[in-house]
Amino acid sequence: MRAFLKLSTFDPMHETPTRCHVCDMNLPIFYYEWRPYDAAGEAHETEGFCCGRCAVDLVKKMEHGEAREWAAESAALHAEGVEFANVEEYERSAFAATE
Repeated sequence: MRAFLKLSTFDPMHETPTRCHVCDMNLPIFYYEWRPYDAAGEAHETEGFCCGRCAVDLVKKMEHGEAREWAAESAALHAEGVEFANVEEYERSAFAATE
């Protein structure tokens, strides 16, 4: 499973969205494609136009989802008695800013 977020600019001369498709309030500045996975591992793809604030929020959601996924995998490996201290250190460092 691999979640993804794709952000790109759009051509305001040919595409004229009037509202952010995420918050439904602000004017959009990006086109996005977003595929997160839910707790059951099901993918949910969406696409549309979003404002800058919502683009940042989507990145944060993906970061938090990835941190949860790493924690779950780490716990499963620990339960099996697998040692991987260097991966744990990487995980702590990578996701320190999400706490």
